[in-house]
Amino acid sequence: MSVSEGFERVVIRFNPFGVESLRNSVRKQALGDLAKARPVKYGVSVFGDVIRDDEDMDSAADRLCSEITHNVAGGDRMTVTTETRLRERGYALHEAVPPEKHYLVGGSDLAIEPDLDSLAEEFQDRRRNNPAFKER
Repeated sequence: MSVSEGFERVVIRFNPFGVESLRNSVRKQALGDLAKARPVKYGVSVFGDVIRDDEDMDSAADRLCSEITHNVAGGDRMTVTTETRLRERGYALHEAVPPEKHYLVGGSDLAIEPDLDSLAEEFQDRRRNNPAFKER
C-alpha cells in the first residue's frame, strides 16, 4: 500500500457533470464565500487521493468512495479522472478541506472563474456508477 515517488492522484466528482450545472456550482461556491466574508474561490468541488502502488485508477476511486461517502452526500453517478488529465486541460487542483480529501478544480488562481467547457467534457466522458452509493 505504499505510494510511488512519482505519484498520481485519482479525482472524483459526484453528479451533476454538465457545463451549466458546473457553472451554477462554481457560482454558488463563490456566493457562499461572499456571504461568509471569505476570499472568493471559483472552483468545482471534487475529492482526490493518491493512487497507491497496488491500485489502478478505478480501484483507487472505489477506495476513495468508500472512505468519504459516510461524510459526504455522494450521488449514484460519479466521474473519475486524474490530476494529470486535469492539468493537461489547464486546470489545477486546490486543497479545500474540510471535509478530508476535498479539493476545488479551477485555474491557477481561484479568484477567477475558470472555463468550464473542457472540464465538463472531461467529466462527461468518464462517468460511472458510484460503488459506495446507498439509497437513503
